[in-house]
Amino acid sequence: MSSIALAIEWLGSLVAGPAATTILGLAVALVGFELLTGRIAIRRGFCVVMGAFVLIGSAGIAQTLISLHPQQLSPAAPPDKQLSGYDASPRDSLEEAGQIPPQVQRGNPFDPYAGHQQTN
Repeated sequence: MSSIALAIEWLGSLVAGPAATTILGLAVALVGFELLTGRIAIRRGFCVVMGAFVLIGSAGIAQTLISLHPQQLSPAAPPDKQLSGYDASPRDSLEEAGQIPPQVQRGNPFDPYAGHQQTN
């Protein structure tokens, strides 16, 4: 296995391991206590509890999403059906083509209102 795959596997075991489950259990208990005493809003408590469920169930969620994806991907178009005769060379800039007027620099170059004309 490559070092990146090992790092991802380690991170997954860290997020779904027993230490993380213990910390999440304590966090949910603390949030529940603060909800009972009225210290935090119900919306914030709901977010914390749902986040804990997502972290604990991340492996199952990932497996479900992977199983929904089709296993065989369609290959890229064969070379004979790709675009032929496409010119990838750079085109004229928009200023040269006359589509954008040239910028007029007046006064301070760092002034965000330099081009603005004030009406009296």
